[in-house]
Amino acid sequence: MRVVPLVFILVLASGCIIVRNASTRPLNVQATGSRAPRGVRSPAKAHLMDGSVVVLPEGFRIRSDSLVGPGTQFDATLSASSVFAAVPLDSVAGVEVFVEGVDPGATMGWSILATTVATFGFVGLAIGLSGGIGGGIGGGFSF
Repeated sequence: MRVVPLVFILVLASGCIIVRNASTRPLNVQATGSRAPRGVRSPAKAHLMDGSVVVLPEGFRIRSDSLVGPGTQFDATLSASSVFAAVPLDSVAGVEVFVEGVDPGATMGWSILATTVATFGFVGLAIGLSGGIGGGIGGGFSF
């Protein structure tokens, strides 16, 4: 039953690395009808017509005439700030929403690499502890 120890070693050696990424996507808050967004739960940034920016770390709700949610408004130079409660929709130039996700390709690649390295490490350790290839008796070679 040499398969059981091999499977056990491979399970111990398997690497699981999750690669997460963050990106932004534009959001049309001026949309009307059934496709209009009602609110956002992820962090967002609203760019206003006067050049200022409103950072909304907890997201916001969209009412018929305004964006409502806790945030901070910065002037065009990003030096002065004020607490934000609501801003009229007609003063919003654009809104970007921050989204997070898992990168499946990078997750798979890094996990395979980690598993391969760990497997070869376990095999090398097992060979080293057993006295090398050939058991270290009657010749053979060792690492």
